Amino acid sequence: MSRTMALQSFLGWGAASLSPIAFGYVLDIANPGDALSRYGYVPNWGWAFMILGLGGLTGPLIIWRLMRKMRAQKNCVTLS
Repeated sequence: MSRTMALQSFLGWGAASLSPIAFGYVLDIANPGDALSRYGYVPNWGWAFMILGLGGLTGPLIIWRLMRKMRAQKNCVTLS
């Protein structure tokens, strides 16, 4: 149980520390360099939020794949 909690904590802190970097990087790529001075705001936020959404979507997809794999192993009959 403690290993599972440690792994969950490690992955959670890792994702929490990398997501602002990825968000800022995508925000810089999606907007022209002079967008703030030209428009007074940064117009293209959607791509950066999409990156955060994709990161959140990976968890349920991984769980779904693991459940399929576990069900397939459970249904597999071994001959002894």
